[in-house]
Amino acid sequence: AETLNPFTNPMVNGLFPNLNDDTTTDPIGLSNGALNVADELADLRRQVIFLQGQLEDKDRTIQQLQV
Repeated sequence: AETLNPFTNPMVNGLFPNLNDDTTTDPIGLSNGALNVADELADLRRQVIFLQGQLEDKDRTIQQLQV
């Protein structure tokens, strides 16, 4: 996997700012409101995964400092 440089990455609080664009196409027939909810849910899931990774990193750091 490619390592991302956090200082050159356009992420804000672990999220890409363009993930919830209104330019999403509707290939499966969902209404615009349902698409917005689906996009928001996907963004929240990505944020949870990112925050879980941060928590694991912090726990690992704490364990290393306690040794």
